[in-house]
Amino acid sequence: MSSADWTDVRFDYDGSLELARRLWQLADHVLSAATARDQAALDALDEWAGPLCDEFRARNEREAHDLHRISAELRATAAGWAGAWAHAINLQNRRLFARACSIVRDRRSLVSRAWGAVVGHHDLPPEPYERAVPVGPAFAPTGGFAHYSVLS
Repeated sequence: MSSADWTDVRFDYDGSLELARRLWQLADHVLSAATARDQAALDALDEWAGPLCDEFRARNEREAHDLHRISAELRATAAGWAGAWAHAINLQNRRLFARACSIVRDRRSLVSRAWGAVVGHHDLPPEPYERAVPVGPAFAPTGGFAHYSVLS
């Protein structure tokens, strides 16, 4: 077992999901602002004509496109933080599993080791299941840390 298996993954699990939630909320606010500005622009364009109107329309269309793109990027970043959460918790759980297996192997008697070499060992703890990536807008954790009694 590598020495990395004995160290914990350094990651702000709660903070990453809170950040994902806040980024998602910010994306909602950006879309809300875009909708309000679109409506205000449409109202202005109803009463306006001429070259400055065309310039205003073009600028407004670019702005609307940019706001929708920014909102999508904020959501993608939020999903990225949720993905980082899942990667970190799954890595930590694999390390906890490796530690538990190492302890069980070290506690085996010579007879148990010999018998296990013949018929196999059935005393290892179960492998942890993979935690899925939380999804927005709630970004609720999809599981917790694996618990092994030999580590207590």
